[in-house]
Amino acid sequence: MVNNFIFYDTETSDRDPFFGQIFQLAAIQTDEDLATVDEFDIRSKRLPHILPSPGALLVNGLDPHQLDQAPFTNYEFAGQVRKRLLDWSPAIVSGYNIFGFDEKYLRSLFYQNLYPPYLSQTNGNSRIDILPLVQAAERLYPDALIYPLNAKGRTSKKLEDIAPANGFENHNAHDALGDVEATIFVANLIKTGAPILWKAGLDSKNRHEARMRANRTPVFFIHDRNYGHPITFPAIIIGEIHNGRDLLVADLRFDLPEKSEISVDRLFNGPTRLCRTIKLAEAPLLFSSEEFYSMPHTYKWDKTSINEKIELWLSFKEIMDITELYTEQLTPFEKAEYPEAAIYEDFDAFDLDAETMRSFHEANPTEKLELVNCFSDPRFRKFAKRIIYDNHYEILGEEERSKFSNAILNRLNQDSEVPWITAPRAIEEAYKLMEERPEFRTELEKINQFLNTHMLD
Repeated sequence: MVNNFIFYDTETSDRDPFFGQIFQLAAIQTDEDLATVDEFDIRSKRLPHILPSPGALLVNGLDPHQLDQAPFTNYEFAGQVRKRLLDWSPAIVSGYNIFGFDEKYLRSLFYQNLYPPYLSQTNGNSRIDILPLVQAAERLYPDALIYPLNAKGRTSKKLEDIAPANGFENHNAHDALGDVEATIFVANLIKTGAPILWKAGLDSKNRHEARMRANRTPVFFIHDRNYGHPITFPAIIIGEIHNGRDLLVADLRFDLPEKSEISVDRLFNGPTRLCRTIKLAEAPLLFSSEEFYSMPHTYKWDKTSINEKIELWLSFKEIMDITELYTEQLTPFEKAEYPEAAIYEDFDAFDLDAETMRSFHEANPTEKLELVNCFSDPRFRKFAKRIIYDNHYEILGEEERSKFSNAILNRLNQDSEVPWITAPRAIEEAYKLMEERPEFRTELEKINQFLNTHMLD
């Protein structure tokens, strides 16, 4: 049984995991009691074809002129991170908002450096996210945490607010290691102050366990988010969707209309939709009736009414294939225009090119160059060429080096609409921030100076 944890956090170039990069990743290994066992903190050089967002640099406090002074290239960084995380596996991988942010960046890091991307869901590993537990605790365990108010008078769930409000001192916010330490502190508060909630998260830490938990009883209770707002509701399973990866459930808060009044829109769209999707791979918070009513919240539902709704849904399922309706209304999948964003396409290629990837990592620079065209997938050929340019520039011929350098300059100075950060766009952002945040003018001028060095002559 896996009983150790890996908590990690990243500091990145911007918010786009496909076209940005991780500059810093810190991780702490703990035992089941969340006591520290080991830790590491590692930084990456800036990739030549990537410019950081001025806003991101303001948040994480990184000096753009020092980004090229980090100890590892991005390729070396990926290998180091992968090795350390595998050394600690199997484990429960966790962090603060990792499902919404860090996990996407981690996958892209491995993918674009020719490693299998799903390390935190393979090698015996599973995942939970502390942010949804913090969000749920406000409603289900109101006394477990102190929730400070933000400038709008609403309770803040930001780590930099939650941790100090609950007694975590000297939080080095937006430093990866500081944020990991703060996350473990908050996780401990939930573990001790909201034990049923903590157990529910752990019991759904992978897709298999989450499905088993949902199937334990005919009706269960779910805590989720609805257009950014927390909701808790009783539910029953309607069926499996997305090739069995997720569940479609009926929200038993609402009455089921007459068949003639039911539309696809009423079933699947809007804040009061009758059916909701449960992402089994993202540790959904599912509770049995006994567990739910053992928590100190104020929710109450009439059991007779719930049972009547269940009977109506069971009858409805017999005359209409609701999962088929759901599948039919999905937007058709569109292939990504750029290889960086194609991480979720052609999964078979990862297996087909697995041996070439292993050979590439073990090869010397000259052998790496010879292996580029051995990849069957054009995505991997492109990434391999980038790795060689960034790490072994000297083995390329003059013509090839010039070709790469010009391609990077053109990429960074695009004036058309592209998904990555260009120099003109970043400079425009910096000037806008100077107007909005004059207290950071010195920092932003330094950032602008850095960005201008990447403008075409």
